[in-house]
Amino acid sequence: MLPTIKSVLLKIYQFISYYGLDDSTSNIDRDFKIILNQYCFIISIIFFIQAVFTFRFLGLELDVIFLFILSLFSFFLIFFSHIFFKNKLIFSSLFIFLTAVVTYYASITGIESGCYIYYFTILSALPIFYSTQKDFLYISIIVLFVLCCFYFSAYKNFTIMGVEAQKNHIRFRYEFLIINISCNLSLLIINYLFVEEKRKDYYQTLNRNIYIKEKIENLTNEIKSLRQIVSKEELSNEKFKDLLQSISLNEFLFLEKFERIFPYFKNNLLDSTKVSLTSSELSLCAILKLGLSTKEIAIHTNSSLKAIEGRKYRLRKKLSISSEEDLTIWFSNI
Repeated sequence: MLPTIKSVLLKIYQFISYYGLDDSTSNIDRDFKIILNQYCFIISIIFFIQAVFTFRFLGLELDVIFLFILSLFSFFLIFFSHIFFKNKLIFSSLFIFLTAVVTYYASITGIESGCYIYYFTILSALPIFYSTQKDFLYISIIVLFVLCCFYFSAYKNFTIMGVEAQKNHIRFRYEFLIINISCNLSLLIINYLFVEEKRKDYYQTLNRNIYIKEKIENLTNEIKSLRQIVSKEELSNEKFKDLLQSISLNEFLFLEKFERIFPYFKNNLLDSTKVSLTSSELSLCAILKLGLSTKEIAIHTNSSLKAIEGRKYRLRKKLSISSEEDLTIWFSNI
């Protein structure tokens, strides 16, 4: 039972994370899109939890319906994020909108509900989606808007909509406080994990060229282990080195050299799967044929680990390869 649940959750995670990605998407955009998909899903869950508990306390009011709509809106952003994720102006407007929502709910639930804590959660999410150097203007606008809303709300004692607007919520102010604190702590932890992941990706990118040079200079042991998988007499050490170096240089050059050594691979793959592949997908198949790990592929293709995992996931899905099947072993038999 537990393995089944784990498998289902993994498929849901992969579907949400890699939805809307294709091989034409650059590595930087691909990583950003993955983060955006995951974050939209998390936000939709938070809004849903808020809606459920608010419904539990207040019944089916307009505020509850609005929260449910926000939850659905956040979830469906995953399917339409390809329209706006490159447009920082539209993307920034979503932060502005979320800040306005927090301002509204902080006003109708009052200071004792702790809803205003979401202001700090919004600010903590900015490093995930923005670069302080490239997006300084957008960050400044969002921070200024958040601070203006926060200070104005505080000046009005979080009664912008009037004390009368809080009459339905005041009875459950402590319950709302617990919910808001719990949701905010969860989001803050998630924000930290995303920022940490972004930091790791940054340092990985920073040191990638050094890793590539080290790999190229020290391929002897790697070749010995990988040749057992490839098991082709005509693939000499020199040819294998040349293939690995061409991966980093040019995709079409690599495919041309690979097809000289494995002339039947492409046809065998087509016969086995009956699926037509793009040059980028075929290149990944060829690299997997050589037995490279995800980390090694990331190094040689100047990509992040998340980007390679996404490409492998989509390739597995397109070729209908079971998740239990080892891709390296599968392609070694083609």
